[in-house]
Amino acid sequence: MSIYHNRSTNVSLYNNTTATLDASASWSGSYEVSHEFLGLSIYADTSGTATIKWSQDKTNVDYTETIDVNASTETYKVYEQKCDYFKVSFENDAVEQTVFRLNTFLREQGGLFEAK
Repeated sequence: MSIYHNRSTNVSLYNNTTATLDASASWSGSYEVSHEFLGLSIYADTSGTATIKWSQDKTNVDYTETIDVNASTETYKVYEQKCDYFKVSFENDAVEQTVFRLNTFLREQGGLFEAK
């Protein structure tokens, strides 16, 4: 089985980071225009919690989704659009990170990846 991109994917402008976090620290992206689907890829050498905040006006949060991230395990999830805008944040557990990658991908149509 191979995995490939079956359509073009846009990389988020404001919701990506590789900056490591101190113990119990947090990181937050900025609101940006959402697409029909949002893919979130996270790898950290510590556990933590990622949050997607959805908003119609970039001020009030209308929906929140949380993702538990296990230490040293790649986490990838796809979400359908809930509102016009979104931002991603991450709360680190009580251990300082040495590796952290959080990437957000945007799509206008489903099927970020297909197995063949």
